[in-house]
Amino acid sequence: MPDQEPSFVRYFAALPDPRVNRTKKHALSDILGVTRITSYNVCYTKLCV
Repeated sequence: MPDQEPSFVRYFAALPDPRVNRTKKHALSDILGVTRITSYNVCYTKLCV
């Protein structure tokens, strides 16, 4: 069985968070997840129209 690609979370887990500590209201992984879902929905909507 071929190796599976790493999940989104594991792939970006090593990404350093460039924000200042006092401005971290949300986890970076949450922001990246919402960005990924939003990007997918925009692309999917534009292709379906």
